[in-house]
Amino acid sequence: MGFGMKQPGGFLYSLLPFVEQNALHQMGTDNPDEGTRTRVTTPLSFTHCPSRRTSKLYPYTSSQSCLTRDGGSLTVTESMKTDYAACSGTHTDNGNNDYGGHGATKVRELADKSIRDQNANSSKNHTGITYGYSNVMDGEIRDGMSNTYLYGEKCMNASCYEDGKDGSDNECGYAGHGNETCRGAFPNYSSSSLVYQDRAGLQRHFAFGSVHAGGCNMAFADASVQRISYSIEFEVHYCLANKSDGGQYNGNFVQIAY
Repeated sequence: MGFGMKQPGGFLYSLLPFVEQNALHQMGTDNPDEGTRTRVTTPLSFTHCPSRRTSKLYPYTSSQSCLTRDGGSLTVTESMKTDYAACSGTHTDNGNNDYGGHGATKVRELADKSIRDQNANSSKNHTGITYGYSNVMDGEIRDGMSNTYLYGEKCMNASCYEDGKDGSDNECGYAGHGNETCRGAFPNYSSSSLVYQDRAGLQRHFAFGSVHAGGCNMAFADASVQRISYSIEFEVHYCLANKSDGGQYNGNFVQIAY
C-alpha cells in the first residue's frame, strides 16, 4: 500500500496522485520550503466529513515542525487537517510511533540502512494495513479485503474542531504514523480504541469515530464502505482491524523492541 518504505508522508500524501493532485504531491522537489508550505496550507475537500467541519485551514498547534523533502523543518501556524485515519491494526509501539518525523532525505537514508530489517521484524507483529515504514502487499491481507479495515473516520473532541487543541488533531493531515492519521483496535488500550461518537470533552486518540448518530463510516480494503456501530464489541472490532488474524481474537499484546 502506498509508495513503499521510502515514502516521506502518511496515507493522505500517498493518495494525492490518485485524486488528481499529483502536482501537490510533487511540490518541494526544487524548493523544499516553499513547496512544503504550499502543500500543507492547501485545504482539500475530501479530507473532511462535511457533517463535522468545512474544508479550510485550521490552527497548527503541535510543537513539532513540518518537515520538508530535504529533511529541513518548516514552521506554520495553520495547515490542512484530516477527519480520517488509516488502520494501523492491533499493535501500538509508543516508543517509535511518530515515523513521520523525518524529512524525505532522512527517510531514504534510514530505509537504505536499518529500516529494511526493522520492517521485516515489525511486519510479523504490526497487524494493520499501515504502520511506520510499512510496505504491505495484497497477499498479506489474509483475512480478505472485505474483512479488513483500510481507512475510517477518526474520533475527535467535539469541543476542539476549530482550535487545534485536540491532541490528535494538532498537526498536518500529511503526518506519518501517529494518532493524527492512524487509529486501530489495541488490546492494551481497549477502552479507548473502540468506536465512539464525538462528544464535547471526550479524548479518544486511538479510536475511530464520527459525529454521526449510530456509527462511523469505515472503508475496507476492497473499497467498500460500511457503517460500524458504536456498540460494536471490541473482539469484533479487533478482528476487522487485524489483516491476518483468521477471525480469531488474540488479546495478547507484544511490545516490539528494536
